Amino acid sequence: MPLRQRFYDVMPDDLRNAVDCIVREFRSETWPVRFHALLSMLLASVEDKPAQTRPLEVNTWMAIVTGVLEHLKPDVMQPECLALMSVSVSDPLQSEAAAHVALHPNVTDRLRAVYAEWMTVEDLLDEFDEWAKGRLSQGMPH
Repeated sequence: MPLRQRFYDVMPDDLRNAVDCIVREFRSETWPVRFHALLSMLLASVEDKPAQTRPLEVNTWMAIVTGVLEHLKPDVMQPECLALMSVSVSDPLQSEAAAHVALHPNVTDRLRAVYAEWMTVEDLLDEFDEWAKGRLSQGMPH
């Protein structure tokens, strides 16, 4: 049975290099630390950017998050990890996160209470979803 190809394996070199650096830096860290760092990375990347370019930054961030999750064993018992899994571009990671969040629906509320910036990220993800839907309706890939 052939091994399933990881998303990381088909990423452009610059994104793989970013994932490699993040993984090296955060391998020994906890999911809360990783989560906060990845949120900070996204917020810094969209700061002072025009609204029309933010979805591209979010798309890149989601790809990086997916690569990180493929390298650092996800822990579904950690709300921060579940949140990252839910925003990854990997259907298996998203499905697993959704199943666990369904069992513990207050996870998102806890994240919002602990990480105020998570609400800003949720807004950016909503903007991205709207942008992606618009591109798909025009027959354009995102």
